[in-house]
Amino acid sequence: MGREAARFPSASHRGPANSGVARAFFLAFLALGILIAWRFYGPLTVPSFVELLDDDAKRLWRYPYFEFGRLAVTPSFLTKSLFFLLFLAIVSRGVRRSLQKRLEAHGAMDRSKAYAVAQVASYLVFFFGLMAGVEAAGLDLSTFAVFGGAIGIGIGFGLQSIANNFISGLVLLADGAVKVGDRIEIGNLIGNVIRIGPRATWVETNGSRVVVVPNSELASKALTNWTANERRVRFSLLVGVPYESDLHTAIELLLKAANRHPQTLAKPPAEVVCTDFAASSVTLELRVWTDSGVQKATNYLGDLRLAIFDEFRSAGLDFPYPHVDVTVRGESPDKPA
Repeated sequence: MGREAARFPSASHRGPANSGVARAFFLAFLALGILIAWRFYGPLTVPSFVELLDDDAKRLWRYPYFEFGRLAVTPSFLTKSLFFLLFLAIVSRGVRRSLQKRLEAHGAMDRSKAYAVAQVASYLVFFFGLMAGVEAAGLDLSTFAVFGGAIGIGIGFGLQSIANNFISGLVLLADGAVKVGDRIEIGNLIGNVIRIGPRATWVETNGSRVVVVPNSELASKALTNWTANERRVRFSLLVGVPYESDLHTAIELLLKAANRHPQTLAKPPAEVVCTDFAASSVTLELRVWTDSGVQKATNYLGDLRLAIFDEFRSAGLDFPYPHVDVTVRGESPDKPA
């Protein structure tokens, strides 16, 4: 059966939203770097930001909202924490991209495995960087044990779905059942996996439309992975031939049309099988193998249909159409007296 397919972009494909976030991060850290450089290397007469504030503003800037262990949570601390988290996010993303490129360049593993390893590495960098930042801020990590029960209750009531999707994402990356670059079919959705994120997986369908599927859906439901073992896929086309036609000639024309297409593989060879005797035709099934055509199956199968039509018309073979014989029975008209 013919299947729909979509264009397969590179694994680094991202939407405009992600590029906007990256641009915002870059501008924020650029501004912070300029301020720091100006403070240490600028004119000595230029005061710092805190020195520009009056006494009331300074007290507000350093006013502790509450204390977490030995750490006072102030506006100054929250601002520094925000910049630290932004910096940590950029570093972890940079580690993922750099590691993925290096693994692919050295040929240590294919692109899907390189993406999985790089993604897990970025999670570890963010986690350990966060732990190091918490320790540097003067917060004892043992105090988190106090909030362990509260966090567990929160996950049980409100964060269960997020935790489930995150863990499912880790399972997908480790298991390899669904990888970046795979062609999958789940329910009515058919498309290419372009990203496996912490919460959801991006699947690109026809027309460059991206469907965001929760990771738990892919980890728990049955799906079809067209390219799990290899990129080579077999497609089938059903063609009806009239009963009065020469079937052997029709088979030769089908094979000729299939082998003319540049995306049809020579090995395994194309084949034709007689599958049914229908009401108005004999059904022949053309089976072809392709590797590059799987990402653009609509175009590939459309080209095959046009080639088959041209070959049949050139050879004088017609396509069947349903016809019905109708017999009308009734009384004969009355004879004149």
